Amino acid sequence: MIKIDLVTGFLGSGKTTFIKIYAEYLIRSGHRVGIVVNDFGPVNIDRILLGELEGENCTVEMVTTGLNDDSEAHSRRFKTKLISLKMQGFDRVIVEPSGIYDIHEFFDCLNDDPLYDWYEPGSVITLVDADLEDDLAFESEHYLASQLSSAGIVLFSRCDMVSADMIDKTKGRINEILEKIGGVKLSRDIIAKDFSEYDNEILKKISDSGYVGEGRIKPLDDAKEHFHTAFYTDFQYSSIEELKSGISELMTEYKEGKVLRIKGFVNIEGISYEINASHNGIRIIRCSMLLQQIIIIISIK
Repeated sequence: MIKIDLVTGFLGSGKTTFIKIYAEYLIRSGHRVGIVVNDFGPVNIDRILLGELEGENCTVEMVTTGLNDDSEAHSRRFKTKLISLKMQGFDRVIVEPSGIYDIHEFFDCLNDDPLYDWYEPGSVITLVDADLEDDLAFESEHYLASQLSSAGIVLFSRCDMVSADMIDKTKGRINEILEKIGGVKLSRDIIAKDFSEYDNEILKKISDSGYVGEGRIKPLDDAKEHFHTAFYTDFQYSSIEELKSGISELMTEYKEGKVLRIKGFVNIEGISYEINASHNGIRIIRCSMLLQQIIIIISIK
């Protein structure tokens, strides 16, 4: 049986960064790894960022999801990708869904033929920003509670950027959300270390962590309707300072609602920069090659 891990986490929680580390560990351990990434729209930023892992023992596949697609359309595409990975001989699969994903869809797909005979759930790994904001929208809390309630292990990201008191506060916050939404408390381990401290022992623990099969919390039926995704390619910035100023303005004055995350690539004087912005700051990283220019803004109404 092929083990398939689901890496969940709300928007901007650090899933892609973790998957790079985790996939490299699995490859070192002798696995041929297939990574399936999903996001809204025709351009998948995470697929591009994970592309450097590709080689003989790793492939990165994209499940395209149209803004008007229902869960059935997405499930069909997801199953097709898993069938293809089985045929290609990959023996471990990592799935990175969008930050607003119903985990029930994952388990439902694996219970269908022919996937039932080929795949078994490995670990459900949920990432949480160590500096979890205090004023999450009710719909966002439902998604986070759904992810946490199925997790075999919880990883705090950006631990190097916050104090020990903030980490303790976030631990309390996720239990408050779980109790409010589902009347439960977190029953699995939390790893609150910077990703640079993840050694083989920690990564093996994550790989073997499993999942919680009972009592999973389902997101609100209409929760996705409250989230808005927009794509922009027609923009021009002449300097990093102007880019930072423009992203800051979008974070605070966006007309479609409260911005949860801005990500993408911006070209300045023939150089591409990766943009990743959320409530806790703006990260701009120089890319090694020239990439298609695009900014994706995810907001909640």
